[in-house]
Amino acid sequence: MAYYPAEVGRRSTSPENARRPPGAAASGTSASFECGTFVRVFLSIELINRTITDAGFSSNGCGFAVAAADVIAGMLRGRSLTELGSLRAETLAAAAIAELGAFPPDRKKCLDLGIDAVREALADHRAKFLQEFRGERPLVCTCFGVEEETIQELIAEKHPASVDEITRLCNAGGGCGSCIMLLEEMLENTDIRGRS
Repeated sequence: MAYYPAEVGRRSTSPENARRPPGAAASGTSASFECGTFVRVFLSIELINRTITDAGFSSNGCGFAVAAADVIAGMLRGRSLTELGSLRAETLAAAAIAELGAFPPDRKKCLDLGIDAVREALADHRAKFLQEFRGERPLVCTCFGVEEETIQELIAEKHPASVDEITRLCNAGGGCGSCIMLLEEMLENTDIRGRS
């Protein structure tokens, strides 16, 4: 009897995405101290269209970890950063399970490693993007390059009632979501000043 389910075995012995893609500028790593496994995800990103042109991974893990990372890396290729910003971990997990079959309860962490590595790779991209920004005015939304001054003017002129409205007007908050709390604070501060 095979140790792994058929598709997990196939993916783990002949992974399609086990490589560092040319031009990969972002990477993220997740590790389990329980079993010593790591998964590292690499992303090549086209900055003008904000799209992942290629993705790959490396891992020292078991067949479940390798197969999950292989499927996840393949799913990332061609996706926009905006789309990934709203993509939930459960959605990635469900897609991997649909392709590989259910993971045994004690192997779910193998799937989680790949998903966490994707999060870390996207965070690495955001951090590098922010470091490269050389303007004098601070960015609030690094995914779409929206400056604080732009959002303040938009709030003053358009009077949006929610972060969703701000996103519809200028895209801020429509990517990774890391600026949503700041946008909420800017809206609240405007409301407080408006009432006083």
